[in-house]
Amino acid sequence: MSYIKEFKSLRLYKLFLEDENLKKLRSKDSFWKEVSEAYGVRRLIRPYLLRDPFYVVVDVGAGKGIFTTLTALMHPKTKVVAIDPDESVKWEHLKNLKNVETYKLSIYSEEFLKLLKGFKKVIMVGIHLCTHLAIRFAQVYNQLEEVRVGVLVPCCVGDYPEQTFKVIEEEIDKYTAWSIYLATLFKGKVKTKRDSKILSPKNILILATKDG
Repeated sequence: MSYIKEFKSLRLYKLFLEDENLKKLRSKDSFWKEVSEAYGVRRLIRPYLLRDPFYVVVDVGAGKGIFTTLTALMHPKTKVVAIDPDESVKWEHLKNLKNVETYKLSIYSEEFLKLLKGFKKVIMVGIHLCTHLAIRFAQVYNQLEEVRVGVLVPCCVGDYPEQTFKVIEEEIDKYTAWSIYLATLFKGKVKTKRDSKILSPKNILILATKDG
């Protein structure tokens, strides 16, 4: 079953048809693509949340918060934190979700690091983080012991050591080479996978974990 069919089969999908704020979210041109991305990531972190619902899930670069919304609705015992520095982003649809917190913060800020340090166990998620933001994501994961699990879905390609990854690039493509390079930046146990159910060619997921 595709992620979109699975999403439409859920009872919570009715909320996106009936709730006024969620209907606005559904009107986004990229809605179904973002739903498929959110589902792919949520499937990776689901085992951790089933084992311990008291992880805090931090959605870095949350944008409109589709991943935040789905995760909060599907895991009501789990706190989900949406992070985005863009002051123009509106989060009215998140205000009625009691397990959601929102912050206008940069991933480079001390306030962001301080926020994460205030949680005991964090699952940090970055969907479609571009270039230097993806590198910063890996740095934060490595730096903070509180971040036990990291899931990164890379987007725009940045610079990587050509002498190491040029052969990979020639055999496959730059996005895959970039994703493989990013995976090497994470400490601990790391896995990468391409998820064909995500409605985007940029569908490689990097899972890093300190929790087995």
